[in-house]
Amino acid sequence: MTVASEQPLRPWRRHLLWVGIFVAVTLLGFWGACLLDGPVHKALHNWNHQQKVFTLRREALCRAVGGPSVWIVVVVMMILIDTRGVGKRGLKALIKERGCRGPMVILATVLGLCLSIAGKLLIRRMRPPREGLWEGAYMWRPWGDKTFDAGGLGLPSEEAAVAFAGMFLLCRMYPRATPVFLALAAACAFARVFSRVHFVSDVWAAAALGWATAWLVWNLLPSWRPPADRLA
Repeated sequence: MTVASEQPLRPWRRHLLWVGIFVAVTLLGFWGACLLDGPVHKALHNWNHQQKVFTLRREALCRAVGGPSVWIVVVVMMILIDTRGVGKRGLKALIKERGCRGPMVILATVLGLCLSIAGKLLIRRMRPPREGLWEGAYMWRPWGDKTFDAGGLGLPSEEAAVAFAGMFLLCRMYPRATPVFLALAAACAFARVFSRVHFVSDVWAAAALGWATAWLVWNLLPSWRPPADRLA
């Protein structure tokens, strides 16, 4: 009788445990990333101009993973694949059979973008200087200065948050391709740090935000998942 009364609480306890682990890992990782901000920025500052120019194209390609154009193409492809045969079977039947993978991905990326902008406006930490060497003290924008303008703010990185939100959700849909998805998201984060527009801690916070966003979308919309994953 006691076991039966406690049974409904077990999923909540499991979720609370995972949330606690996630928060602890995020905070410890953020602390470690802050320790790396200075050394990494100094190392990148010491790169000569020729080496920077040589890698600009690679940096732009990696950054594209966090931009809207790539995700629009991905979502359109997924929707076209999932709606094949819609004229014969009907949209509701196809959604029940195949899920709503495309809308889930676009929701995760848009939500990741919105949350990252909100985080910037709340935290208000400035980006690192692109010219000159960072002196080691973070700069913060006062609340009265450009209250609703996220330009120049860096924590967390918008592009990295979008990339990680979308890629973490794709990892749940296609787990065998997880190394590829994570490598693409990490490349976007590396590009933002390498171009000296973000600290390491900025992209770490974006990665944590992206994971949380993908987790929320996946768990709050189970009916949108592919059928094989609806009971997972």
